[in-house]
Amino acid sequence: MSASFRHAWRFWLAALAFAWLVDFLFWRKPLGISFPLWVLVVLAGSLFIGLVEGHRPHLRTLLLMALTLAAALITVLRNEVMTRFLNAVLSLGLLLLLADTYSNGFWLFYRLGDYFKALARLTRAALVDPFRLGKATALPAGAEDVPFWRLVWRKFVPVLRGLVLALPVVIVLGALLASADPIFADWMKSLLKVFDLSRLFEYLFRLFYILILAYAFAGLLTHAIHPQQEADQPDPQRGWFKPFLGALESGVVLFCVDLLFLVFVIIQFRYFFGGQANITETGYTYSEYARRGFGELVTVAVLSLLLYLSLASITRLDTPVRRRSFTLLSVFLMMMVLVMLVSAYQRLWLYESAYGFTQLRTYTHVFIPWLGALLLAVVVFEMIQQRGRFGLALLIFNIGFVLTLGVLNVDGFIARQNIRRTLQGEALDLSYLSSLSSDAVPVILQEFDNPALMQETHDQLGGELACRAALLLEEEKRPWQAFHLSTQTARSLLFARHSEWQAYPISRQGSGWLWVTVNGETRPCRMTVFWD
Repeated sequence: MSASFRHAWRFWLAALAFAWLVDFLFWRKPLGISFPLWVLVVLAGSLFIGLVEGHRPHLRTLLLMALTLAAALITVLRNEVMTRFLNAVLSLGLLLLLADTYSNGFWLFYRLGDYFKALARLTRAALVDPFRLGKATALPAGAEDVPFWRLVWRKFVPVLRGLVLALPVVIVLGALLASADPIFADWMKSLLKVFDLSRLFEYLFRLFYILILAYAFAGLLTHAIHPQQEADQPDPQRGWFKPFLGALESGVVLFCVDLLFLVFVIIQFRYFFGGQANITETGYTYSEYARRGFGELVTVAVLSLLLYLSLASITRLDTPVRRRSFTLLSVFLMMMVLVMLVSAYQRLWLYESAYGFTQLRTYTHVFIPWLGALLLAVVVFEMIQQRGRFGLALLIFNIGFVLTLGVLNVDGFIARQNIRRTLQGEALDLSYLSSLSSDAVPVILQEFDNPALMQETHDQLGGELACRAALLLEEEKRPWQAFHLSTQTARSLLFARHSEWQAYPISRQGSGWLWVTVNGETRPCRMTVFWD
């Protein structure tokens, strides 16, 4: 074996286990505890192989592992679709980052371009590095270096011959034992159902993608533990290419945009920040003014950030005066954008106060503060001349935004806010409330017990909870891989109080949909909703 590999066979075994688990945990099964379990096995397996190969992970790598596992766990704690999707994507992305920086922990120093270079390295590793494992050599006792694949082949062929010889013997003896014991016969029938020949194409397809995934995982694991060449620590301050745009041209662009934003902010202070009376003077209602603004302002903030990053990359700042001028104009730009973000946040609050909370509005609700924090980081890095740290700031922004959605409980937040709006005389949108995931159930139950609610709202919530209990009762049994903590929590809470839901009778009408009767009125338990 080459000097760097101690146990090449363990790489193949781990890669095959990771790939087989993909099939075992996810094939035709809803996503549940399976995803964090798979991530945990990959992290633990990679850590074990790294240790037995003599490669201890960097402390920064352990931090990255913890963040990866945290994102994966949220997918089983929260049932809201976007929260689960973003955390699953984040977890997979951090796994790839981990594969590229396992031994050195350089992810903390990556610039934006380094992420693309890492993706290129990982793609190459998945395609090429398994050959490095195949060329690895092993040293049996009293033998010269022998290629690893040849040793495996020498062991595999006798095993294969033994299986061929054993097959007819096992079939005959198994048939006799099945005839002798009906319980054993039933067990054999259940076992043979797994190997249904009518599903042969499916078995071949699954075997094919398992082998493909195992090959790719072997390459990524090899790259993580034994990179082909040791990487140098990235220098965040080193540019990707030589700047070509003059400082005067960039200054003119920034000055013009700064001037435009300054005029806009002055108008904002006069009308929006000045109060409702100033807005109604112009012919707009407060809610109309809010509705027209927040999306556009968030877009302006993102585009302004891209403008700054582009100019910072291509502008020649080779003298102290030019650097100070660029910093002054850039900081002013970011401060104007921050003011506009405050305006966008206020508009969003007004919009939500007028029309209620939805998932899209809640995502934006969380996104704006994190974008503001990113802009503040840009201001700090610009002032201390550390622009290359933006890559780290962007990574923290993504991790923070996605994890915040999980901690917040989006559907629970929406349910609480929309129910409590009824205390101010607003109507409760039952159709939207019924569309929320099981994450909302504990909050709906808590509000159902709120003595301050009007009786009408209390009964509406009771009908909704009775519907959810009935739907959960009729839900088909799922495999253990699909276990989800949010769904199980909702089931336990609702079934523990099943006697209370008898006050809201459930019936089946039409095409089999469940309907609930509340105060003599009947409505469907599930309604189609389209909402921004």
